[in-house]
Amino acid sequence: MARFDIYNNPGKNEGNIPFLVEVQSNVISGLATRIVIPLRTLTGFSTLALPADLFPTITVNG
Repeated sequence: MARFDIYNNPGKNEGNIPFLVEVQSNVISGLATRIVIPLRTLTGFSTLALPADLFPTITVNG
């Protein structure tokens, strides 16, 4: 089972949320769905200082 893999967002919000991280685990593997976390671009957030422990910055594809 894939876990922590990053996928392009095929949904209608791909402009604001270009990627999704799959966080499904074997504990709930019986579900017919997947649990994902949306990855937004920095421009999708306000100019306020965001707590780094809640909003880590990662680089996808360079």
